[in-house]
Amino acid sequence: MQARFLAATKATDGTLARYSCLSLWRVVDFDEVAPPQIVVATRHARKVPGIEVHRTRKPPRVLLLDGIPVTSPARALADISSVMPLKSLRRAAREALATRRATITELRGQTKRLDEALAEGFVPTRNVFEDAVHDLIRTTFEPPIAQQTLILDGIPTTPDFRWPAINLCVEADGSQYHDHVLARQDDAAKQARLEAHGERVVRVTWTQATTQPEQTLTRIQNAGAPRRVTKC
Repeated sequence: MQARFLAATKATDGTLARYSCLSLWRVVDFDEVAPPQIVVATRHARKVPGIEVHRTRKPPRVLLLDGIPVTSPARALADISSVMPLKSLRRAAREALATRRATITELRGQTKRLDEALAEGFVPTRNVFEDAVHDLIRTTFEPPIAQQTLILDGIPTTPDFRWPAINLCVEADGSQYHDHVLARQDDAAKQARLEAHGERVVRVTWTQATTQPEQTLTRIQNAGAPRRVTKC
């Protein structure tokens, strides 16, 4: 990846930008099929086969990452916001915030689409599946606290989502992220600690969240989750 991106910047005398830049910053997954994306601050950009070149009247602040000239993650998110699906943009923005690649101040006010992606506020979810579960919960219930670390029996224990007032937790139980023996053992131990300290735990799989949303919401409701208050 690095060699390909470096070659693209040298061939165009430009700066790595947009999705390519975000993948080098480890904010999004690398797409080996997509051409490298470059931004240049000139009207007469050199066209190179296999490289996507974008011209700009607003030259970016150029940084070096792995020896490659790149834009900041905030600039890359702003530049790509008009073409990236909103859910993907929100996921990328959350990842940039969670990994401290960007700040709210840097992101807010850049583009309308990016502001839409930030509208719900920063939620420290760890992956797309947790995003999906959180979004489903918010359709019906008051927002829970995400990734709240509790010290139980001297062990840091972090349920995915929790309503502290009623000691109710929701765990996003996705096989993509919990499908090996040690991870399953950790999940079981975490649930046992939570339950031993009076927490109730509702586990939600990817299939349940994406193909059985109504049933999943009913399970969470029956566990006592506070319903969202509708303002008149």
